[in-house]
Amino acid sequence: MSVAELTHAQLRAFEAGQLASGVKQNTIQRRLSILRAGINWCIREERLPGQNPMAGYRLRRGQDTQFVPPTPKEADAIMRYAAPHLVRAVVLAWHLGLRVGQSELLRLRWQDFDFDGRLVVFQAARKGRDQWRRVPLSPAVLPLLQEWAAMARAAGQEWCVHWHGRPVKSLKTAWKSALAKAGISRRIRPYDLRHAFATYALEAGADPGAVARIMGHSDTSMLRRNYQHVLDLQKQKVVQSVPALDVPKSLAEGHISGHERDIRGTFLLDFSCPLEKKYQ
Repeated sequence: MSVAELTHAQLRAFEAGQLASGVKQNTIQRRLSILRAGINWCIREERLPGQNPMAGYRLRRGQDTQFVPPTPKEADAIMRYAAPHLVRAVVLAWHLGLRVGQSELLRLRWQDFDFDGRLVVFQAARKGRDQWRRVPLSPAVLPLLQEWAAMARAAGQEWCVHWHGRPVKSLKTAWKSALAKAGISRRIRPYDLRHAFATYALEAGADPGAVARIMGHSDTSMLRRNYQHVLDLQKQKVVQSVPALDVPKSLAEGHISGHERDIRGTFLLDFSCPLEKKYQ
């Protein structure tokens, strides 16, 4: 149909059809937002006249997913049965929080690494204004990355994740094979390695703002939506870290010997009285 003929009723019908076919609401929202952005671009470029017919249409979010990333034990098992290029992909995504795909991980080159400065600087996925990311390198993985980089230079290879010197376009086949050989039956995606980075960093007490910046997010809203269960654990650790007071038993039981009023004579402690009279 002509874009000018698009109506809100048709958009609602599209959403209903997508839901009926099993598409998740967040996926539907993303597809509609892409359509709206495309129409807006056409109007700005004067390729379409008038106003965007999607103006005012509410894009509804669905239930946010709480990610269950691979455990360290599962990641070790995957690497045990993985091809060499997949091993490198697992290590890099796990320790750097990269987007697992051609937008970041699969186009990473050894020239992006500054081993003297202990960081990697690379062109990030085009998700916002900041197109470059600076990610510190963990001392735990630094020697391994240096060894891989030296081997790559000796062989004249530039890509961090490669198959016989050629860049890799997808990890799906190697990933599926490694999971089967490792005996892992639950659904784990290569992208979940990125979620593992966020999950375990937050569980260890890392600052959410710093985690968001390393992962390439402009703020912590994505972490709050998708990792709230982990952030709640952080809050529990905070309150549990506060030392307990040594409350005298008589006070803990609601009794006061001697004076019933404080030194100002304004607050009567009587835990046995009705609630409405408690603060007389």
